[in-house]
Amino acid sequence: MFNTRVIEKIKRIGKVRVLFLAHDSGIGGAQSSFLDFLKRIDRDYFEPLVILPGGGAIETTLKELKITYIVVWSRLWIPSPSKRNMAYLIRLMWELPGSLRQIFVFSRKYKPDLVYTNTIVKIEGALVALFLGVPHVWHVREWLLGNRQIAAFLPAGVVRLIISTLSTHIVVNSRYMLSYFRDVAKDKISFVYNGFDVEGANIVSLRGGELKESFGLPKNTKIVGIIGTLHSGKGQDLFIEAASLVKKTFDNVTFLIVGGGDFVVYNKKLARLVENNNLREDVYFLGWRRDVGRIYSLLDVLVSASNVEPFGRVVMEGMAYGIPVVSTKSGGPQEIILDGITGILVDERSSVALAEGIISLLSDVGRAKEMGARGKVRVRDVFGIDKYVKNLEDVLFSTYDNYHG
Repeated sequence: MFNTRVIEKIKRIGKVRVLFLAHDSGIGGAQSSFLDFLKRIDRDYFEPLVILPGGGAIETTLKELKITYIVVWSRLWIPSPSKRNMAYLIRLMWELPGSLRQIFVFSRKYKPDLVYTNTIVKIEGALVALFLGVPHVWHVREWLLGNRQIAAFLPAGVVRLIISTLSTHIVVNSRYMLSYFRDVAKDKISFVYNGFDVEGANIVSLRGGELKESFGLPKNTKIVGIIGTLHSGKGQDLFIEAASLVKKTFDNVTFLIVGGGDFVVYNKKLARLVENNNLREDVYFLGWRRDVGRIYSLLDVLVSASNVEPFGRVVMEGMAYGIPVVSTKSGGPQEIILDGITGILVDERSSVALAEGIISLLSDVGRAKEMGARGKVRVRDVFGIDKYVKNLEDVLFSTYDNYHG
């Protein structure tokens, strides 16, 4: 809830209209956090408007929430590495004016007071805010240096300057990310941790018991999982290598890889690793799942093996479900996990260290349960969904208020 001064001001000016630009219409980590906010934003004080790049799960939710939106397809100004080529850049520059025109027409009709861009890979929101003369909040959830999922056409330092110049305020999702922008935007940047509904996790987890049987898994098997887009930056290859080492100690372990992706070369590499390590009967590729909450309820150990993780939503989610987590020291997870208390942190890109962490938890069920219980409490206390929503609402209103004096 806002303080009295803010409430009185909103009563005078009416609701603050915020134009939100989404970078993707599917459900990934950044999109989930984006939707969490839209579901809970205080509609007494804010009126959300949304620009989507296509149909999908987010569009369905917006209809349910009765939020005004428009679909405007456009290319990412920071695409995946496979698309970082001259042909893609030419098409981007050719198509960008048309996309901006559609957004501008929509904006002129609904007259937003502020523009919010979700993730670093879309630039249209910043340009539209500039044209409209309204403040722009850029929610940056990605680390450019060493990121194998995105590849900017411009040097990382130039991208940072562009983001700073075209933003009234920058929001990042961890102190790790804060350090990346502080030198170019120290007076207009803040960090807001992503949040999670722990009570909702408790409800979903009660419904996952029958999944083990549906997969044909033995009742006494231990289950270790990794969840996220199939991409080298997420470390599923490291996970499989660690699985082969774990199997030398435990026979009754099954490994679940949850997530999809169109990175053909990497997917083939994962399949070869499974084959070469004789893990065909031990590793299950489940693809994208709408019932990820029920998947969490199956796990004895959750693994995050990313090389760079600005926040680590999956780590937070696993802890919310009471699952002990083994994670690489990849940035954000080091702020979420209290090493040796709510989970285990291991050296980045070491399959041996990852396997040792998994084995230590599988070998000591009591310790694993204690870590899981403490992890759930930590998520509730530090990363609660209400705290996330309130902090982000505060950023939006203060940015609007400061801009207009």
